[in-house]
Amino acid sequence: MDAAARQVADAGPAQCLGNMYEEAPVIDPDHPVFSDASHTAEQVAAMFAQAAAENSRAYQAYRAARDQSAVLSCAFCACGCSSSPGHLSAIDCFKDLHGFG
Repeated sequence: MDAAARQVADAGPAQCLGNMYEEAPVIDPDHPVFSDASHTAEQVAAMFAQAAAENSRAYQAYRAARDQSAVLSCAFCACGCSSSPGHLSAIDCFKDLHGFG
């Protein structure tokens, strides 16, 4: 084992950032159940249906978030929303419509 690998191994398990809305699920892009002050459940369903039909990046991102939520709970958000109240890690972007960009 080289020095870099030994340093990583000695560091122990990674510490995840967690998420602000523990009780809120990641929106399932194939069966979205979500609404907020700006979007009805029907509008959200239509958005995801269109995204799925186009196999858009947003659709792919929500699928990845659904399938790999533990990984995204350990990752910083790349869009910078962590500076906004409520987002601790990348997974928080996929518990609302923020992941649509």
